[in-house]
Amino acid sequence: MRRWVAKEGPWLAGQLSGLSGLRPLPSAANFLLVQGEGSLLGLRERLESRQLILLRDCRSFEGLGENWLRIGLQDRRGNQRILRAMRTELARRIALNRSTKKTDQTGQLPPLGPSAQTSS
Repeated sequence: MRRWVAKEGPWLAGQLSGLSGLRPLPSAANFLLVQGEGSLLGLRERLESRQLILLRDCRSFEGLGENWLRIGLQDRRGNQRILRAMRTELARRIALNRSTKKTDQTGQLPPLGPSAQTSS
């Protein structure tokens, strides 16, 4: 189990670090904590409803909150599925915001939270 976690954890963290707005923390456990630039609740909800991917939000963890997700490590195929789903949902959000020009005064996209949800 330790060898698997030592191999799969860093691999998944490396892949997640390439996704805009997400920062995975190093971990020796069988899960990763991922911090978002804003709320990740909308992303988590879209992953569940559209992609059938269940990730745990961290609102119940003292010191964390809605800007954090807990991702349990899967086998490589499962982790690749999570990454594909996350890329899809993040790309949808970016496309939606570009098409509706929903940027703040700095030109940044709004947080990944519920307000970024769409009905598609």
